[in-house]
Amino acid sequence: MQISLDKVATFVLFVIMTTLSCMILNWVRLRPKYIERCLRKQGLVGNSYRLFFGDTKDSSMMIKQACSKHIELSDDIVPHVLPFEHHTMKHYGMYVYNKLNYLKILLQQTQIISQSLYLTQSEVTRS
Repeated sequence: MQISLDKVATFVLFVIMTTLSCMILNWVRLRPKYIERCLRKQGLVGNSYRLFFGDTKDSSMMIKQACSKHIELSDDIVPHVLPFEHHTMKHYGMYVYNKLNYLKILLQQTQIISQSLYLTQSEVTRS
């Protein structure tokens, strides 16, 4: 019984395509949902994960609205400079995360910020 070269090539191609599709699925869908679940367990809140564009559409809309309004000297500058981050922190509270092009964790209290800056990589992966 001989195995033809076509069958071997087809099998190898099938294995490669299956592996690549699993890697892409993990990168696009499974890993972000896992990270979101871990962050929610730790007490951080934010918008849920949306495939492909995430919060980009909302962010660009808020930036356009902020640019269209005039700012007075007595106005708060944060809603005009970082409108999406301001809206997220106003809506969800002090400990939030958002995902524009990458994951950002937004903290308001300086004590937590200083603690998070001094964590080593092993402490981050353990928790």
